[in-house]
Amino acid sequence: MSAAVAVSCSDDIFDVDPSGKVSSETRDEVAKEDPDKVLQGIEASIYTHYATYYKNDLQWLTGFKGFELAFGMTGQDMTLLLQHSMNLYMYINDYWQEEYTPTFNVWNMFYIPIATANEILATATLDASAESETMKACRARALTSRAFGYYHLINVYQYPYSAANKDLPGVPLATEETLGQNLPRATMEQVYKRITDDLDEALRIFEEIGYDDTGSRTDFDACVAAILRARVALVMEDWGKAVSLADDILAKYTLVSKENYNNGFNRIENVPSLIFGFKMTADNCQTWATWCSQMDPYMSGYAGMWAERPVHSYLYARLNPTDVRRGWWLNKEDNPDPDAATSGYACLLPSNLPNTLASGVKARSEYVSVKFRSYNGDWNNTDLIYMRAEEAVFIKAEAEAHSNIAAAKRTLKDYVTTYRDPGYDITAASLDDVVEEIILQKRIEMWMEGALEWLDRRRLNMPIDRRDDAAMTAAGVANNHIYKAMWEQNESGMRFQLPRSVVIANPEIGEANQNKTN
Repeated sequence: MSAAVAVSCSDDIFDVDPSGKVSSETRDEVAKEDPDKVLQGIEASIYTHYATYYKNDLQWLTGFKGFELAFGMTGQDMTLLLQHSMNLYMYINDYWQEEYTPTFNVWNMFYIPIATANEILATATLDASAESETMKACRARALTSRAFGYYHLINVYQYPYSAANKDLPGVPLATEETLGQNLPRATMEQVYKRITDDLDEALRIFEEIGYDDTGSRTDFDACVAAILRARVALVMEDWGKAVSLADDILAKYTLVSKENYNNGFNRIENVPSLIFGFKMTADNCQTWATWCSQMDPYMSGYAGMWAERPVHSYLYARLNPTDVRRGWWLNKEDNPDPDAATSGYACLLPSNLPNTLASGVKARSEYVSVKFRSYNGDWNNTDLIYMRAEEAVFIKAEAEAHSNIAAAKRTLKDYVTTYRDPGYDITAASLDDVVEEIILQKRIEMWMEGALEWLDRRRLNMPIDRRDDAAMTAAGVANNHIYKAMWEQNESGMRFQLPRSVVIANPEIGEANQNKTN
């Protein structure tokens, strides 16, 4: 849980200890006089970390977008076409054990920024900063960052939150008061209380200093805090809070229209509903270990060469012919591969590599995603999209359904018909069926964004079911999953074990407190 702090300055103001870190005393002293010089540099390291972190050459698990990919692969809505493709063990939900790299990477992906946020909070609570707007803003962003980390950690390392599960061991709660300490696993309830307390305090500070919406889409601002808090409100079944926060978010953004839905989720300025993202440049791009390499089938990266990323055929089949979102995936009837148009389009699962047409053009497979194309074919100029305001539509509709089904249906229908499918209608009547339809539309809209399908299945205790479906078979739709199985949320593979190194190194955890297999 250590964070290396790097700050560039024009003069030698810092005393550096033998380990190469800036001493906390010097950092705090400088922060009193010029907090921007210290805290903004530390904070920037959090954003770079979430964009680029990976370890042990696990290039598909790169930063937060890699987290989205990894847990998208464990779900129901993305498939593999080849048994030797990347992410195979995530895809078959068999990469969760303590000795494997993914649990180490996920642990560090979130705990390193948590430690960095705690460094900021330790400085931003100085007496001299009590009236400093800069210090308060840094504190609010650090609280939001810490909550972001714990929200994802608790979902990975324990089963879904419920009254029956709330006392299960969650993850250690490191704060600015516990720097350097070995900590036991806090309960799920304690972790969620830390998340809600941090987010409520962050929102209070943002409002106090007038940072309701800073206009920046690349930092942990008030809107990031609000959408995270709305997600937690759904977990806690605080429906009124979820609706209120969703309304606040939607009042601030222009949603992506059906005219520009396909401009590309690759440039911050092209996504008017963007809440949180990262500006990628040649200086911070890692080429192969990038989102584009994994997701763009037209680039010479992993996806373009052999690790294609298709949507589940059953999910695609739920789209009306009038739904513009069909354009996010290749389909021989509605959205054929333009590179293969003159030589025929092979809509078959590839049996070997390379899969090449007579013209020399690679035949991309049916249902392959083109939602995340690189910007002008340039990895170095392709931004990362983490959160969009469209999520708030589905949060609002789901929360409304628990008190006013008619209002929930209206919220969902108004959004889909206005922004995606003019022919859409919702015929569901019962609460369960309406919520199911809301989640379905959310799965389509937010496909491979924020790992939301996986998180929602976790929250709602919904199984992952890739098995053949009689109704789909009758409709002539072939199941394109190569591993057709079902997992309930309480199975061993549905929660990661803590990394082996953590269990050994932390006496407050030890073997007795490891997640057991069942």
